[in-house]
Amino acid sequence: MDSTITIGSRVEILPGSLTTRSGQLMASAEAFAFSNQPMLRPRAVVQASPARAQACSRISVTASTSTAVRGLRSVAWSFGNGSTPQLAQQLEAKLDTTEISFQISEEEFFAAVEQIKAEMGSLFHSSEMKLEFVADITNWLGMSDQASATVYLERTEEPMPIVSPTSSVSAFIFNSEPVAFSVETRAHSSCGNTSIASTSIAVTWEYREDSGPWMDLAISGKVDLDRRPGGVRFGAFTFAPGTKHSLRASARYASQAVATSYNFSLTVSEAAPLEARILGPSASTSACGFSLDASGSVDPSSPSAGLAFQWSCDSCPDLGATDSAVLVAGGGQLQEGIYNFSVRVSQGGRVTEAFWPLEVTNSSLPPVSIAVPWASGEAVSKQRGFLGEVTAAVPFSAGCTVPSSWVWSFVLVAARRYGRDGDGRQCNAGDIRILCWCRRY
Repeated sequence: MDSTITIGSRVEILPGSLTTRSGQLMASAEAFAFSNQPMLRPRAVVQASPARAQACSRISVTASTSTAVRGLRSVAWSFGNGSTPQLAQQLEAKLDTTEISFQISEEEFFAAVEQIKAEMGSLFHSSEMKLEFVADITNWLGMSDQASATVYLERTEEPMPIVSPTSSVSAFIFNSEPVAFSVETRAHSSCGNTSIASTSIAVTWEYREDSGPWMDLAISGKVDLDRRPGGVRFGAFTFAPGTKHSLRASARYASQAVATSYNFSLTVSEAAPLEARILGPSASTSACGFSLDASGSVDPSSPSAGLAFQWSCDSCPDLGATDSAVLVAGGGQLQEGIYNFSVRVSQGGRVTEAFWPLEVTNSSLPPVSIAVPWASGEAVSKQRGFLGEVTAAVPFSAGCTVPSSWVWSFVLVAARRYGRDGDGRQCNAGDIRILCWCRRY
């Protein structure tokens, strides 16, 4: 029998299989070993610039924006299968490093290109030349991830500016989050005509969704909030959930048509689940009506989206309209008992439910509902100052009235301050309990 417990394994503890320090047998139990959650895996990101390099360019490669959850243990570099073999062979020694970033100098890259040019002769100008830099990162949990970035050899003799990213080139967001990308440009005076290299550099941005066609960002319908040539910034809810996007920054000298570019990728998470919320009393009487309100339900991925509601109840008679956000039950519709209400909230094929138990009694006293401006169990900072009103209400309808001789009384029945343990750490939360009732004078 294999006694190894692996990540994600189900472990069953049988009676008598484990004992406590006092020697007592533990009860039967079942548990999961440490689950293999995606958040524990590192996420490799490789950036290489410029994306299109001339023979006299300096090439910078880094995996510094990788997310190595639980700490980076190692990084290993290699050339991917997409690399031009002759070019990769010339520069193989540059990958013999454990550093997370490295450079290939202008002199080293120029020498490699010149060597290949001499070997290939006329074929040099007819073949695509590129280097695919691959990083394999590993964290201290032993989990690894791999990513790559490609640099293409630009064989034009016209000078081109260098464009480098100053933000992450790959982003993963929820559609409720903003996102930004940016680049910096500089002239490379040693490439080609140095007089042209001294002119201004123009930057343009293009956009495409998934693998669709590239288009000018200005006509894509996506609003750039940055307005600077070297950057783009998009507000929350710009991109739909579960979609992929690409952006491309291209830089060229004002007097030239040839441009060099850098690509950015954006992945938007699937839509967050709907949140169904019910507000209402936990008890009522057979003579009084009540309402359950689900209008506080939200779609986190699109707060302005319309939601559909459908109420149901175990053992309830026909309550009338059950497809609105608020369910209303009149006095006398329900007899004494415990009823389980549920609301089904849907939007665009996504569905969620919330449940609400309610007890109906035959008491002659009308039920009292208390409303506070904070959620149940919510921690409220004292820095807020005034916390808002605490209100109480009694449903008023035929057969459910409050005699004029009755008055309101609010009583603070419990309050506990924050405590500290021996090391000065917070060890329990404070809470306030408020009791309200009607009484006759």
